[in-house]
Amino acid sequence: MYKFLFPCEPFSKNKEVESSFVGEYNVCKTLGFDVYLFDYDILVEDNKFLSTMMDHTSGIFIYRGWMLKPEQYNILYDSITEKTNNKSKLINSYSEYRNLHCFPYVYDSIKNYTPKIMIINDYDKTSSYESFIDNIDFDFFIKDYVKSIKTDNGIEKISKNISYADLLNKVNNFINERGKLFTGGIVFKKFVNIKKIENKTNEWRLFVLNGELLCVLQNSYLDTEIKPPNDLIVTIINILKQYSNFFTVDFAQLEDDNWIVIETGDGQVSGISNESDYVKLYNNI
Repeated sequence: MYKFLFPCEPFSKNKEVESSFVGEYNVCKTLGFDVYLFDYDILVEDNKFLSTMMDHTSGIFIYRGWMLKPEQYNILYDSITEKTNNKSKLINSYSEYRNLHCFPYVYDSIKNYTPKIMIINDYDKTSSYESFIDNIDFDFFIKDYVKSIKTDNGIEKISKNISYADLLNKVNNFINERGKLFTGGIVFKKFVNIKKIENKTNEWRLFVLNGELLCVLQNSYLDTEIKPPNDLIVTIINILKQYSNFFTVDFAQLEDDNWIVIETGDGQVSGISNESDYVKLYNNI
């Protein structure tokens, strides 16, 4: 049986689970899983691992908590194996975490099922954007390897005809707004028209464990049973299962009723929109 690791409430010295994860934590304990806590803030700020885990603790752990940059996740992974003398480890290695958490690493494998992207890794060099301006042939929005920034009106659609100066300004604003959370490089992702029902997009999140579908969860607070087609789900899982042991895939319905992959994620740091789905996920695990 898997064991679970949650972040603790700041300054609680690993005595209380972080308030945002109380629901999941309680479901885990009720179902009989072994549950441990660690200090997330000390890990990301000081690269130190303070946890209720003991040196004799053994098993495969699933972390459920806030996002970590790949290098931070690597510290968590190594800290667990070192503290337990290799008796315990996280379900995903550093590369397995990075692969699905940072979308560009799996983009080429699923590019026929997702909007086109263009990547700028040397994002701090203004010359990197000259060829982009010359070659971009689609309207887009800006994100890093992990996330975009939503405004009150949703994601900002940027014209393919944007000027060089305006593009640099928007990129700099994006990097500043992401701050310490900025991950990887700059990604320009094709803007597509997602269908809205009751003024909400129809999005679903799949959790996949060891190549097996755990559950398909409504991810946009919409009351509908219109889901992505099973054959598409199976195709995407079969492609991505080679890259990670525990991951998520987000699907969205387009205005023409076709479905696309809009994002992937590591299953340990992907959220669950509806608290009523906690039991569904953990029961299936």
